[in-house]
Amino acid sequence: MNAAHYNLGNVVGIIDRNGLEGDDTTERLSGLGDVAEKYRVFGWDVRELDGNDISQIKKAFDQLPPADSKKPVVLVCYTVKGKGVPYMENQAKWHTGKITHEQLVEATTRLEKEFEVRWKT
Repeated sequence: MNAAHYNLGNVVGIIDRNGLEGDDTTERLSGLGDVAEKYRVFGWDVRELDGNDISQIKKAFDQLPPADSKKPVVLVCYTVKGKGVPYMENQAKWHTGKITHEQLVEATTRLEKEFEVRWKT
Protein backbone atom coordinates (compact mmCIF):
# COMPACT_ATOMS: atom_id res chain seq x y z
CA MET A 1 0.00 0.00 0.00
CA ASN A 2 1.13 3.51 -0.66
CA ALA A 3 0.80 6.59 1.57
CA ALA A 4 -2.53 7.63 0.01
CA HIS A 5 -4.28 4.72 1.75
CA TYR A 6 -3.67 6.17 5.21
CA ASN A 7 -4.82 9.33 6.93
CA LEU A 8 -1.47 11.10 6.72
CA GLY A 9 -2.62 14.59 5.77
CA ASN A 10 -0.93 16.01 8.84
CA VAL A 11 2.50 14.90 7.54
CA VAL A 12 4.55 17.45 5.58
CA GLY A 13 8.04 16.65 4.30
CA ILE A 14 10.49 19.22 2.99
CA ILE A 15 13.27 18.22 0.60
CA ASP A 16 16.16 20.61 -0.06
CA ARG A 17 17.09 19.58 -3.59
CA ASN A 18 20.25 21.56 -4.31
CA GLY A 19 21.83 18.73 -6.30
CA LEU A 20 25.02 18.62 -4.24
CA GLU A 21 26.62 16.30 -1.71
CA GLY A 22 29.81 16.80 0.26
CA ASP A 23 32.13 15.83 -2.59
CA ASP A 24 30.22 16.25 -5.86
CA THR A 25 26.75 16.34 -7.41
CA THR A 26 24.05 13.99 -6.14
CA GLU A 27 23.67 12.55 -9.62
CA ARG A 28 27.32 11.54 -9.90
CA LEU A 29 27.56 10.19 -6.38
CA SER A 30 24.19 8.57 -5.74
CA GLY A 31 22.07 8.96 -8.88
CA LEU A 32 18.95 10.13 -7.06
CA GLY A 33 17.07 10.90 -10.26
CA ASP A 34 13.63 12.49 -10.12
CA VAL A 35 12.96 12.74 -6.38
CA ALA A 36 9.51 14.28 -6.88
CA GLU A 37 8.40 11.36 -9.06
CA LYS A 38 9.61 8.87 -6.47
CA TYR A 39 7.34 10.49 -3.87
CA ARG A 40 4.43 10.54 -6.32
CA VAL A 41 4.82 6.79 -6.89
CA PHE A 42 4.45 6.24 -3.15
CA GLY A 43 1.24 8.28 -3.05
CA TRP A 44 2.49 11.60 -1.70
CA ASP A 45 1.00 14.93 -2.79
CA VAL A 46 4.11 16.53 -4.32
CA ARG A 47 4.59 20.28 -4.58
CA GLU A 48 7.68 21.47 -6.45
CA LEU A 49 8.97 25.00 -5.91
CA ASP A 50 11.90 27.39 -5.91
CA GLY A 51 13.25 26.88 -2.41
CA ASN A 52 15.21 30.13 -2.59
CA ASP A 53 11.99 32.11 -3.01
CA ILE A 54 10.42 32.67 0.41
CA SER A 55 7.14 33.81 -1.18
CA GLN A 56 6.80 30.42 -2.90
CA ILE A 57 7.53 28.63 0.37
CA LYS A 58 4.93 30.70 2.22
CA LYS A 59 2.38 30.08 -0.55
CA ALA A 60 3.05 26.32 -0.39
CA PHE A 61 2.39 26.29 3.37
CA ASP A 62 -0.69 28.48 2.99
CA GLN A 63 -2.09 26.00 0.44
CA LEU A 64 -1.55 22.81 2.43
CA PRO A 65 -4.61 20.57 2.52
CA PRO A 66 -6.49 20.05 5.78
CA ALA A 67 -4.74 17.85 8.34
CA ASP A 68 -7.48 15.23 8.04
CA SER A 69 -6.83 14.62 4.33
CA LYS A 70 -5.52 11.22 3.26
CA LYS A 71 -2.22 12.06 1.54
CA PRO A 72 0.97 13.36 3.10
CA VAL A 73 2.53 16.35 1.33
CA VAL A 74 6.14 16.79 0.33
CA LEU A 75 7.59 20.13 -0.73
CA VAL A 76 10.48 19.54 -3.10
CA CYS A 77 12.43 22.78 -2.86
CA TYR A 78 14.91 23.28 -5.68
CA THR A 79 17.62 25.47 -4.20
CA VAL A 80 21.00 26.94 -5.02
CA LYS A 81 23.51 26.03 -2.35
CA GLY A 82 25.04 29.19 -0.92
CA LYS A 83 22.55 31.44 -2.75
CA GLY A 84 23.54 35.09 -2.56
CA VAL A 85 27.22 34.53 -1.78
CA PRO A 86 28.98 34.14 -5.15
CA TYR A 87 32.00 32.18 -3.92
CA MET A 88 29.67 29.71 -2.18
CA GLU A 89 26.96 29.29 -4.83
CA ASN A 90 26.75 25.75 -6.21
CA GLN A 91 29.99 24.72 -4.51
CA ALA A 92 29.85 21.24 -2.97
CA LYS A 93 32.78 22.05 -0.68
CA TRP A 94 30.53 24.27 1.45
CA HIS A 95 28.70 21.22 2.79
CA THR A 96 31.71 20.73 5.03
CA GLY A 97 33.78 23.87 4.37
CA LYS A 98 34.95 26.10 7.16
CA ILE A 99 34.33 29.79 6.73
CA THR A 100 36.96 32.35 7.76
CA HIS A 101 36.06 35.45 9.74
CA GLU A 102 36.69 37.62 6.67
CA GLN A 103 34.42 35.43 4.52
CA LEU A 104 31.73 35.58 7.20
CA VAL A 105 31.84 39.39 7.27
CA GLU A 106 31.75 39.56 3.46
CA ALA A 107 28.86 37.07 3.16
CA THR A 108 26.84 38.72 5.94
CA THR A 109 27.30 42.18 4.43
CA ARG A 110 26.27 40.94 0.97
CA LEU A 111 23.19 39.11 2.27
CA GLU A 112 22.08 42.04 4.43
CA LYS A 113 22.29 44.38 1.42
CA GLU A 114 20.29 41.94 -0.71
CA PHE A 115 17.69 41.62 2.05
CA GLU A 116 17.35 45.41 2.28
CA VAL A 117 16.83 45.72 -1.48
CA ARG A 118 14.41 42.82 -1.72
CA TRP A 119 12.34 42.93 1.46
CA LYS A 120 12.51 46.38 3.05
CA THR A 121 10.13 49.02 1.76
